[in-house]
Amino acid sequence: MANQSLIHGELTKRIREALVLKDWPRLEHWAKQWILLAPGHGAGFKWLARGYLAQNKLAKAAYAYGRLLDFEADNEEARKFFAQYPSTLLDQPSAVSSSLKRGAQAVQQEANPEGSVILTPDQRREVAAGELRIAEAYEKFQLFTEAADRFRKSYDWHPSQKAALGSARCLHRVHRGLEAVNFLRQQVMQFPEWVDGRMLLARILFELGHLADAQREWQTVLRFDPEHREALQFLRTLHTGAYR
Repeated sequence: MANQSLIHGELTKRIREALVLKDWPRLEHWAKQWILLAPGHGAGFKWLARGYLAQNKLAKAAYAYGRLLDFEADNEEARKFFAQYPSTLLDQPSAVSSSLKRGAQAVQQEANPEGSVILTPDQRREVAAGELRIAEAYEKFQLFTEAADRFRKSYDWHPSQKAALGSARCLHRVHRGLEAVNFLRQQVMQFPEWVDGRMLLARILFELGHLADAQREWQTVLRFDPEHREALQFLRTLHTGAYR
């Protein structure tokens, strides 16, 4: 029960993050993870439907809303969808059936393209740990592009601070600093007191020449850890202009 609660909490954070960023493909991803990890609940189908609808993927949205009705027969949002789009009205069974069938096939193909088994949370952590070990080996031998990809795979299987830092660090090493910045900003939005994440974000911003943004991150770190030596040192360097 506690494990299920942790899963719901983590998935809720990821979905909120996607909503804030209006990243609809990301919303799809986490909604599908919810469906796979918590198949006894309709919430995953609700978010999946909303993600599809935001991208005007009506056939897929019809499938997801139809599945939501399986869990909540009186769900107002799902019924409103079928009332709003004539091609999926319940008084046109052939149109509904075709739409739902196309949507179901597309969702199943995207969620499980190779027909692989659905992993348990413990199995996902094990896969994530394996990806992390490979990522660290790539980074050790300065294969930073490969390392960044493996760190991100580890993070997607099971989010961890170590994988997030590794991915951002290696992205910056291959001149994809803005991508690293965007990724880290998403993380500190969810975990504002994550000092290590903010420090790496500040260093990358500093090296990209975004001094004001870097300064704000270091100042934020000091709010959580007033004695943080590295943040204090960077701020002194910034104020004295010694970096020039």
